[in-house]
Amino acid sequence: SSGINAEYGGPGAVKKKINKAFCEPGNVTNNGLLSFAEYVIFPFLGDKEFEIKRKPEHGGDVSFATCQELKDAFAKESVYPLDLKTAVTTYINQLLAPIIQEFNSKEKK
Repeated sequence: SSGINAEYGGPGAVKKKINKAFCEPGNVTNNGLLSFAEYVIFPFLGDKEFEIKRKPEHGGDVSFATCQELKDAFAKESVYPLDLKTAVTTYINQLLAPIIQEFNSKEKK
């Protein structure tokens, strides 16, 4: 396949890259994923809350109206690195989907 998908590698590649990201439990000062959430995902969400989907045995779903709430929860370790990585991966793929769709439709013409 040509086009942007070849370079970007699809949703699976995003997950792989995010899972490799440094994300120490409770560390909010040196955390690229929280920075990405603050400067990219929260503005993208607008009035919607940042949602983390979890199984009931892992605390169930949680959502945050502000990045500060998310940072506070991460600092207290009520949100774990895997929770954050999973949510950020989901949002990055949501952000990229329309761009990729647009790019691929133009390329087919």
